[in-house]
Amino acid sequence: MDDSESICPDHLYGRMDSISERLRTEVFLYWCLQREAVRGWNFFVLLTPVFLAGVVLKLMAATWYPGLGIHLQRALWGVSAFSLVLGSIRHVSGAVCWEVSDELNDLVKLTGIDPVTLIFCKSFCRWLTILLSLLLLVPLWGFVLTMGPLDTGIAFAAVSWLFLLTVLMSGFALISSVSSKPKGNPDRAAAVATLAWGILYNFLFGFAGAVMGFLDWHQGMVAMINLTPIVAVTRTLIFPGTFSCLDISYWLHLMTGSICIWRAVLTMQKRFRVTTEGNPTAEHKSRVDLINSTPHFLRPRCTDRPLRWKDQYILGGGQFSRSCWRVVAFLILIGVVLGIAKGEALVLGIAAICLVILAITVRFDALVTAEFRHQTWNSLMLLPSDPMQVIVEKFRTAVWEFDGLFIPLVCAVGAGAVDRPWVMVMVLAIALPSGALLMQSSVIGQLYSQCWWTGPGLMILFIGLIFMIVSFWMALPTEVAFTSNLAILIATIVAFHLHVRWRLNTWTDE
Repeated sequence: MDDSESICPDHLYGRMDSISERLRTEVFLYWCLQREAVRGWNFFVLLTPVFLAGVVLKLMAATWYPGLGIHLQRALWGVSAFSLVLGSIRHVSGAVCWEVSDELNDLVKLTGIDPVTLIFCKSFCRWLTILLSLLLLVPLWGFVLTMGPLDTGIAFAAVSWLFLLTVLMSGFALISSVSSKPKGNPDRAAAVATLAWGILYNFLFGFAGAVMGFLDWHQGMVAMINLTPIVAVTRTLIFPGTFSCLDISYWLHLMTGSICIWRAVLTMQKRFRVTTEGNPTAEHKSRVDLINSTPHFLRPRCTDRPLRWKDQYILGGGQFSRSCWRVVAFLILIGVVLGIAKGEALVLGIAAICLVILAITVRFDALVTAEFRHQTWNSLMLLPSDPMQVIVEKFRTAVWEFDGLFIPLVCAVGAGAVDRPWVMVMVLAIALPSGALLMQSSVIGQLYSQCWWTGPGLMILFIGLIFMIVSFWMALPTEVAFTSNLAILIATIVAFHLHVRWRLNTWTDE
């Protein structure tokens, strides 16, 4: 054969690459399954639901009474849900903790395994262990079914919620797994973070319901508390007729879990980014991440406000992200109109205020964090301008990107003001300072990121503020409590603002 002839035709190289990638994925999945089968901890995971179910059935079946079979079925479904949540906290949260650590990150890159394949294979194997543990409940189900037929309504609702809990806890566990990189025990840190995410997620709905209760709006309080995952699962098992696949709480939690999984995958891809030649690289931290920025051929020319232009088109998504959010705003506007027609104007007004403030706050935090992550903050502090202008431009950029949301916000707030004007004024007066306080906390957290006490200090401060606000609502009349809480928030904002300005004016590289 002539040396100039290729042993393999050119058109087969792409196919061979795809076969090689598929073979690498299959081998890695087989290795993950094999490793999962020999882990000693897995035997305890498998025995957890059996032990819990055995104790519950023993206690409940000690005294027989009519209808015991239905109660035992609910108990088994509850044990399954609890075991699933417990397994995700203790087992799934440690899926890729060591792979993203500084010690093993470069070694994992050398294997050439796709980061999406890595996170899904390892998490899938751990979820398989948890689901297999639920199959050990089959003998107990046989015992329970001797006391009565299977309730299909409870079974359908319970299976639907088990699927939802799997998606939701997967999101929390994977976010914690790819984000925790301590030098000590990353598995334990990820488990604690997953537990904290779950508690905080339930606490947010409960706190919102408590605030509505203090405002003497009992219908909104009941609706918000029913959105809490723990309450929703318990209510579904006790009253399966109240469950519906079209329930807003079901799809809200499902969307939250899906967004967390998507965010974890994006974070995993950034951690294992490679060059175009296919060789792993440890990119310098000062290099600006342009993955999420606007392509150069779509960026407009720099304006007379370069800081805002940089935030919009380099650190932000630019006009494309703004257009996407305008499309989302149009869909939200349709939902607002339909909700107002059903007489839910006040609920929509409060939800719209929280949504817009949360979106702007999260975007502002991302823009501030990007400057410190890419180590460009020190350069901005050298500019011959007011340092506070950097913060102000980031806030204006966040408002610019989400300006489409203000149309449904105005419609929802206007309709809510027609229904309950005093309640809507109080919600606006409390929500706006709260959003400003969150953005100031983001700046302070970054300015003192090298101090260990920053995070715990801010957390203790916010817990104290929440305790004071709730105490005032409970102990004082509505008007007095509202005035007191607003004064506390404004005083805290002024103190934070003065401190941030002082810190920026005295900023040094150290």
